[in-house]
Amino acid sequence: MALLLSPALAGFAAAEAATVTIPLGRRVDVLTLSLRAGEGIDFAWSSAQGPVRFRVERSSDGADIFTQSGQIGQDTVRIPFDDRYVFSFQNENLFSVTLTWSINRRPDIVPWLIVGFAVVLIGVAVLAILSERRRRMGWAHLPPQPPMPPSR
Repeated sequence: MALLLSPALAGFAAAEAATVTIPLGRRVDVLTLSLRAGEGIDFAWSSAQGPVRFRVERSSDGADIFTQSGQIGQDTVRIPFDDRYVFSFQNENLFSVTLTWSINRRPDIVPWLIVGFAVVLIGVAVLAILSERRRRMGWAHLPPQPPMPPSR
């Protein structure tokens, strides 16, 4: 089972999860994603039969960017370079193992921060323009009011 996301979908969160049985000594590639530098990938897995090795490698040169071994694993990986990445599990036991895994791509919040900042700037500019317009038209200055009579 593998999933390949196009670069057009790079800004959207992707989540995959499954259960897979890995024969003794075998490696299974479970997911392939096109990712950008700085993106975060959350992952988790558990295997009741024995430990496995989780790998994240760059597709372009096969270099490992992250590995973790155990019966249970969970962490976040930060992607160092724009590239396609392969997520895999290696069974290093002398028997088959069945594991359940999930890999979740975190949405990139930087574009949303930029949009939010732009909205605030536009709002401040609109308020400044309206305030200046009111000042020029005399709306901001009311004629003086006579003093109120003393209360009894």
